[in-house]
Parts: sequence; structure tokens; C-alpha cells
Amino acid sequence: MSDTPQQSIFISHAHTDQAIAVAIRDAVRALFGHRITVNYSTNDQLQGGIPSGTEWFAWIGKQVREAKVALILLTPASVQSPWVLWEAGAVAGAALANEGTNHRKLCPVSYHVSGDDIPRPLAGLQLTKGLEKAGIKKLFTDMIVLFTRGLDLETQLDIANSVDETCDTYLKGATEALRTAPMLVTEAAVQEWLERIDALKAEGRFSETGELHYWLNIAFGRGGNKKERSQKERPLDLRIHRRLGELYARARDAERAAREFDLARQLAPRDVYVLRKLGKAYLDRGNRDEAAKVIGLITELDDNAFVRNAENAALKARWYKDQQAPAKAAEVLEAAFEYNPQSLYLVDVLAQARLASGERDKAARHYAQALTLIDDLRERTVWTAATGFTAALVVGDRQRQQLFLDQLKKFSPSSENAESIRRGVQGVMKAANIDPRALVELDLALGFSQRTP
Repeated sequence: MSDTPQQSIFISHAHTDQAIAVAIRDAVRALFGHRITVNYSTNDQLQGGIPSGTEWFAWIGKQVREAKVALILLTPASVQSPWVLWEAGAVAGAALANEGTNHRKLCPVSYHVSGDDIPRPLAGLQLTKGLEKAGIKKLFTDMIVLFTRGLDLETQLDIANSVDETCDTYLKGATEALRTAPMLVTEAAVQEWLERIDALKAEGRFSETGELHYWLNIAFGRGGNKKERSQKERPLDLRIHRRLGELYARARDAERAAREFDLARQLAPRDVYVLRKLGKAYLDRGNRDEAAKVIGLITELDDNAFVRNAENAALKARWYKDQQAPAKAAEVLEAAFEYNPQSLYLVDVLAQARLASGERDKAARHYAQALTLIDDLRERTVWTAATGFTAALVVGDRQRQQLFLDQLKKFSPSSENAESIRRGVQGVMKAANIDPRALVELDLALGFSQRTP
């Protein structure tokens, strides 16, 4: 058995360009059989890929040192990949270090990438256009000269005579690979999908979020075939994940909402708005431990966050409430309300926390404060009317109950908002032990058919 090392070619490529690497591998196999090993990170054959348990950087370094030819695939996807550029720099460094002794031939191959987009250190090298037969034929011919030294003349001629057919087969495979390549995460692509997400939201079609998300994953190469689905999900774009999370939350799919908000968090780990939505999604799915971690992250960013901001306070208060600690929840909300005394939202949730603690008198005082705040507000919305009706119920102001019912009827809330208002009022009525027949009037104002409570 010969002690001569197996000659090899190394292909540096973006994950999404794996099919092009496969087309090159098959072309090399057609020309040289098993005399040449083709190595690239996504190769799932017995030889040529990263062995199980091997450290990735070490494997890349080994390929750079040992490869006789290094092909750098430059596509619209790879020129945006820092890992491909890192590999390209490593290969270029190895080539320079071995100049004059064991020179590594560095060959950039471009696909739909113009000269201006070629990154350094590749911009000054001879470029092969990967979809032009003349350039690819020259690349394969150079390989034949490099790899057939020492072979008998007949074998060399057989290999040389197969170049044209090999080029045609390769070009067909590479063209198809680019045609079906996943969409790039460009601003134009992101805006296109944001428009589709916003249209779904505007039309209230929250139950269709999963379907839209499925096709978004197909477009970006994240969920079609089994191999794509097996890849660990990486963040795409902060705006996409945040809005998908909001749609899933509106559809009451807390598990998927949490997943999307977590992807958004990975892109914006200091964004308290994203963290708060993630914490709420965890609570919606009953995962208090994960919600506690999110609360801890917010505290690390600002230890006063749950006093300064009403929604932060509501998140922490709900965490206490879900642990059957309504008094603790009320303490959090009380501190936040003292800091934000004009917050109608805070006084409403604070009053609800008092009711949950059995403190009916304190709840009534808070709802009286809510009515005063509403009187001072210039704007009137469906939510101020709903809060006002709830407050008037608890304090027993029949005249103001009717006033707010008339406002609700005038606003004609959407079915989603109407359901939310009814659930909220029903919960307060139960906690305050209010006659449930009041729901009949509320249902009429919200546009529901009259029903027996």
C-alpha cells in the first residue's frame, strides 16, 4: 500500500450553497474517480465531511493545510457569510505561507456575483465564472494537469476526453442549485414578508399564522425537506420574529410565540420590549421558571425596570399571581403606580390584584381613582370605556355604567376585542362577587347576541 497521502480539494461554501458543492464533487468524481478526495463542511458522505466529534475549527485548519486546490464558492449568499470569508482568508494565508514550496492553489468561483462584490482577499485573484462553460472547462483542465502527473498516458487521455461531458453535467446541476437556492435575508426580502405578516394582522386572520410561517421557512430554506428541518433554527430578522411572535400570541399559540420572541431576543438581547413579550409568552404557556429568567434579565439591564414601566410591572405581577401570591403582585403594581400615577392601565391591574387578594375595599378605591383618571383623559377609546365600565361596576355607580356601555356600543369593538373585554369584566365580577346578570347588558353593548350568564 502506498504511503502517499490522498490528494484533496477543499470547497469553502455557505451552507445554502451545498448543492453547488455537490455538483463540483460529482464532477471531480466523474473525472478522477476515487483518486481525489473532495472535502467540504456539509459533505455527508463517509469521507469528505467533518467526522463526528471533530472540532470544527481544527477540521477547517487541516483542510486548508492539506488541500492541493481550494475552491471558494462566491454566491449572493456566501459573500454575506462571515464563516466563508474566514475560510477564504485562512486558505489565502496558507497559500501565501507555502509560496515557493508547496503552493496551495486558491480558486474563487463566482455565481451571480459581480466583481465589485468580491470580498478581499479574493478580489485580486483570477476568477472563474461558475456558470460559464469556458471558465469551468479551464478550471477542470487545470485540475487534470495538476492531479494526473504520474498516471499512464491512456488514463490521462481518458480523463481529458471526458471534460466536455463532465462540464455539461456540472453546469446543469449548478444552474438548478442556484434556481432553487433559498431566498437571501435582504432588506427587500424582509420587507416583502413583513407586508404579508402585517396584512394577516390587519385582517385579523391570526389562525393562519402557522401557514404563513411555513411558507416563509420554505422561502428562506429553513423548513422544506428533511435536511432543512433538521437544521438548528437560527434567527432571520428581528422584525420578522417579533411580528410572528405577536401573531402567534394573538392566536393563543403561546409555545410558538415564545419560540419567535426567543429568536428575536437572540438578535436584540438588551431590548426590554422583546424580553417582556418573551416573558409573557412563557407565562401564557405555563413556564414560570423560564419567565423568571426573563425577569432576571430585565432586572440586570435596569434594577428599576419594574417600577418605571407599567407593562414591566404587569409582567412581574402576573408572575407572582401565577404562583398564587396576589399580595406580592399588588406590591409590585403599587410601587409602579406610585411612580406612574397617571397610568390608567396600572391602576386597573392594581385593582384586579387587590380583588385577587380579597381586598375589596382597596380595589374599590383604586377603581375610583381609575374613574377620576378617565375623567381627566381627553381621548376616549374602546379600552377606556371598558375600564370605566369595570370600575363603575365595582364602585356601584349605575349611572356611569350606562355611560360607558353607550360608549362601547358606539365604538363597535372587533370580535377579538369584544371577547377580551368580556373575559376581563367577567373575571372582575367573579372576584368582586358582582351579580353576573350585568353581563347581559355588556353583551348587548359589545354586539353579542343576548345570552343567559
